Amino acid sequence: MNNVLKKPTYVVYDIETTGRSYFFDQILQISAVLYDESFNQVDEIDIRSKLSKGIIPHIKALETNKLTLVQLTQSNMSSYQVMCEVADTFKKWAPAMFIGHNSISFDENFLRLGLYKNLHNPYPTNTNGSQRGDSLFLARACSVFEPEAINIPTNEKGQSVFSLGSLAIANNIELINAHDAHADVKATASLLSIIKKNAPELWGFFLLSTSKAGAQQFMQSHSYFCYAPTPNQAAVLRYCCMNSDPKKSESYHFNLKYDPKVVIDLDIGDLEKRVSKNIIIKKIKTNSAPILVDKTYAQKILSNAIDERTLTERSNIIFKNKDFLERLSKAITNLNTVYPPGKYVEQQIYDGGFPSRHDEALMNYFHHAPLEEKFNLCLDFQNAKFKKLGLRILYYEHPNLLPNEIFEEIDNEIIKRLNSLEKEPYLTVDNAINTFENEKEENPNLSPELILDYEKLLESYV
Repeated sequence: MNNVLKKPTYVVYDIETTGRSYFFDQILQISAVLYDESFNQVDEIDIRSKLSKGIIPHIKALETNKLTLVQLTQSNMSSYQVMCEVADTFKKWAPAMFIGHNSISFDENFLRLGLYKNLHNPYPTNTNGSQRGDSLFLARACSVFEPEAINIPTNEKGQSVFSLGSLAIANNIELINAHDAHADVKATASLLSIIKKNAPELWGFFLLSTSKAGAQQFMQSHSYFCYAPTPNQAAVLRYCCMNSDPKKSESYHFNLKYDPKVVIDLDIGDLEKRVSKNIIIKKIKTNSAPILVDKTYAQKILSNAIDERTLTERSNIIFKNKDFLERLSKAITNLNTVYPPGKYVEQQIYDGGFPSRHDEALMNYFHHAPLEEKFNLCLDFQNAKFKKLGLRILYYEHPNLLPNEIFEEIDNEIIKRLNSLEKEPYLTVDNAINTFENEKEENPNLSPELILDYEKLLESYV
């Protein structure tokens, strides 16, 4: 089974946000460019959202993305309108390969939550034939497996640096306005094009694991393989088993740097300790686009310290010992954690699994339904979280459609959240003020314009 798109098109995207909490912060700018297989531009979007009521941007986020108070408050698009355009555009471009720089850990989570909170399919990058990758992972893999493909900058300590800005400078890529989403997209696409040209074999491996099925097939069909999530974590691995909980999409592997004798006879309790350390037994998230390469790259990691014959022997010992694999699987299952449901609706994206067919159909219709139907549509959701999200959309977009008591209930909840003095998972007014004061004391480079803007912004919440 070949899991690579036959004629791939690439969607390179980037976002700027109010902070780092993908549950509670907001996307302020999203830029995405559709490229053909040769990285010729086909289409693009670059849109900004005005700040939603109840969201306080972090001072450090504004320092990074350079957004002004005017840009935050005077965009002609709401968060809901932005996410609707993103959902429609990504659906039109699919199937495609969605790639960003550090997107798996950052942009992807914000994208999912932004779509979920606005009643759209939160998984456009890995459903309906689309796949996803991360140029940060690819650059790190290059530094280990194809170090001549791109220039890897280092810091004053001699450590490799993989930030987009640093990689752009080192590889003569134009990046005029770093942390502007559109500029970052263009720079990311240029970096990808260079790697595709200079390291075609690694690029092929990159494409193989941009789907969960592709990653699992690769792991299970090789006697051993190589994996380098960072240069310091590079390892030659033998596949052992999957987590028994399919929702976790976790695979576990034996690190062939070590002699199997150190684990082969351990009981389940001791194996749990080894799994938790993630050194001899390595975990890989198969749905997070890990870059896996075949055993021909093993000496790039081990530098001839362990020959091919020894690697093969160790791999066979692990593969043939079914009793060890069974004990390992039980140890992994014992370590599985069941998380309680999210306290807030934003944290409930994964609670209860996928929406029912009824709710999914209702969500699809909601966005195009006549205004007079929207309130009753919200009440018709089977899952309470979708009902709450729908009513919140009406609060922001069409408040006149809500009965007074429901409008006031939502309004009071927003005010209560902002004014909370408890430890919350989002930024409250009190926390924002304290963080701002600390930042002014500790950061002499904070611009007077940003200080003035943020003071005005905080005044609007007090």
